[in-house]
Amino acid sequence: MGIRSLIQRMHLEWRSDSSSLTAFHYDPLPEPKNYIRLLELLPSNDGVISCRLTQWLVSEAPLYCAISYTWGDTLDTTRIHVNGQEVIVRKNCEYALRQAQGQRGDRYLWVDSICINQTDDDEKGHQVAMMGDIFSRATSGLALARTTARANGCWLSADDMPDF
Repeated sequence: MGIRSLIQRMHLEWRSDSSSLTAFHYDPLPEPKNYIRLLELLPSNDGVISCRLTQWLVSEAPLYCAISYTWGDTLDTTRIHVNGQEVIVRKNCEYALRQAQGQRGDRYLWVDSICINQTDDDEKGHQVAMMGDIFSRATSGLALARTTARANGCWLSADDMPDF
């Protein structure tokens, strides 16, 4: 399966279920057409993924890794820390974050299920329209095509990223 078809499948899955992070409070993006959120990975002493959600003008965003993964079962969840709050995410999301943290050490990550406010349809519409640009601007990418039990990851450098 090519990266383009994988991303298209992720879009369909993403649109069909937006129940992740419903309890998390998002600060609105200044302009959803021109800004994105990135996760900044933080050190963690308790083994739980810890990160800060940051906002960036697309043209001024720091280097980041864009992650695409199969969201997985809505009932298969775990907890991470975002901006000091405990947030419930699907285990596949947490696994993708661990892969990015452990293998690449990327400081900033873009993960659609967290970086896009899934409860704001206007923001979602703008951000989905920007996904090609978001992936194209990433300095690296991680695509995980299976569930955590049998995950296969594929790292892409900026030169390997497809044109959208």
